[in-house]
Amino acid sequence: MVRRMKKDSAPVDWVKSENIFVVNLLHPVFISAKAEHPNAARVFVEFCLSKEAQQLVVQLGRKASSRTDVETDVPKTVRFVPEDLSIYDRINEARADIEKLLFR
Repeated sequence: MVRRMKKDSAPVDWVKSENIFVVNLLHPVFISAKAEHPNAARVFVEFCLSKEAQQLVVQLGRKASSRTDVETDVPKTVRFVPEDLSIYDRINEARADIEKLLFR
């Protein structure tokens, strides 16, 4: 986002600090247990995780890659931390609570 905004001449820049953490949102790629062509799916997943594909994704505008061998505009001092996956454990519980309130 910062790179895109800078490209559009916005007066923004990365903050120089050794304590910057960015939550790295997951963009999972997976193979269905019932995939019609599981070997093709495996090849696709391998490609998605390859350096070549990750470089392409960064060129298309993603802020960074989880691969350390892919160059990005993100300063090296920025550390990516994974998102808190425990939130997904609570989604069904929250949905049930909302449904109880709305559909009594």
